[in-house]
Amino acid sequence: TIVVTCSTGQGPAIGGSGLTARRIARGLHAHGHRVHWVGLGSDPKHPQDEGLIYHEVAPVNKEGLWQFPVHFYPLVEKLIAVCLTETVDVLHAHYLFPWGYAALEASKALAAMGIRVPVVMRPAGTDIWDLGKKMPYLTRSIIERSDHVICNTRGFLANLMEVIEVGELPKPQFTLTLIPNPIQDIFRRGDPLFRRAHGISDSTIVVGVVGN
Repeated sequence: TIVVTCSTGQGPAIGGSGLTARRIARGLHAHGHRVHWVGLGSDPKHPQDEGLIYHEVAPVNKEGLWQFPVHFYPLVEKLIAVCLTETVDVLHAHYLFPWGYAALEASKALAAMGIRVPVVMRPAGTDIWDLGKKMPYLTRSIIERSDHVICNTRGFLANLMEVIEVGELPKPQFTLTLIPNPIQDIFRRGDPLFRRAHGISDSTIVVGVVGN
């Protein structure tokens, strides 16, 4: 059983990593894994998501205490709850903020209860070029506390290291796997299905860019 946590990849939270995470979850399910999805907002109810078990996280808003609705604490709570009701083998987080940080906090709380759930982290561009640069020490802590980190390219890994090699601290230590972005078969050179599906003539040259 695998718990994936990320944005739903649609609506206000639309983004490349959200869509990628959903495709990964679908693929894991297709290979026979039981997959739970913990995300903000309501169930996207996409036909291709059939078989995924969706858990909605509703924000809390204590008027006078927080200026804006808070999602982080309910996200941690939901991850803990799912892990307590299911036999979860791994927490797989896309984005370090807030999903990865929440997964680590949930894993820490579960460890205090005697339950070990490893966390696999997949940082995204926003984690490095925006929030990571603003919070390098916290970014480093999230990476180093993860059981495993996935990066898509060597270039992205180099950018990550630039962010988390801060101050006089020793070189960060973490377990890493480079997994290049996959290409679906429909994008094969000369495959007519892609052109017909998108109304592209045979004489039109199509250039695609894949990567972080």
